Amino acid sequence: MTELKTTTGLLVSLLIIACIGLVVLRGPVFEGFLVTPGPSSRCGVQLGGCETPGTKCMNGYCESTAIPRIPKSTGLPVFP
Repeated sequence: MTELKTTTGLLVSLLIIACIGLVVLRGPVFEGFLVTPGPSSRCGVQLGGCETPGTKCMNGYCESTAIPRIPKSTGLPVFP
């Protein structure tokens, strides 16, 4: 019975160390809702304004001024 406790304790300890190592080695994690550099260009006080028509500078990126719309049908079952 003591061998089982020792083995279990060792496995749990190794698992915890592995998880901590994974988190540390993985580096910074960014949330999905943050704007990432890509098709949007940077803008700001020292970077200049947005050149594309229909865009304005929002949080340091040129973004569209079009109002987001929910599609008529998303394909998901929705009940009132």
